[in-house]
Amino acid sequence: MNNFKNTLGLSIVIVLMTLLGGCADMQGALAQTTHWRDQAKMLETDLQAQLETLETNQATIDPASPAGAFLESTIEHANEKIGLLNAAIAQADAVISEAQNPSDPLTVAAESLTPWVPAPIQGPLVLGAALAASLMRSRNLKQSAASIIQSIEHTLNSDPEFKQRFVENANTIRKIQTPGARKLIDRTVKKKPAIIG
Repeated sequence: MNNFKNTLGLSIVIVLMTLLGGCADMQGALAQTTHWRDQAKMLETDLQAQLETLETNQATIDPASPAGAFLESTIEHANEKIGLLNAAIAQADAVISEAQNPSDPLTVAAESLTPWVPAPIQGPLVLGAALAASLMRSRNLKQSAASIIQSIEHTLNSDPEFKQRFVENANTIRKIQTPGARKLIDRTVKKKPAIIG
């Protein structure tokens, strides 16, 4: 939920800054939003480089020492920040893509209204509609993923043969599972089963 709130907050800030920045038209609003997205990508690249340095340093320090514990905590925070930036960048990409090539009825409707609204409102109108459309898609995707997790959990509880096969492949599942997938599983499953995470 925090990632959703942070992504929503950042997305709203982008749209508000575009609106308050007085972009003269749709192209100006898109250019400004693309610029902010590119700045976030540069920050993510910098954080990734810092993370690699931290991980290199961590390999030379005893994990049980105070310095090792501090490095572990710092690495966890860096990973969280990178995750938030990646989510914001993905959201910005989705908004920009939807604004440039409307596919959602909400964005199509907003774009069709732009000839009748003043130029400074055109860009924020379409970007706001694109933001709303991309957030709705994201929410639907998360709900679908949660439904899949619940289906697997139900099958694990009702089919011993499936459960045995799942347990046999648990290491493979853990290796390919993204941190975001693990968090979604943790939130969806009431108690974290050992075979999933």
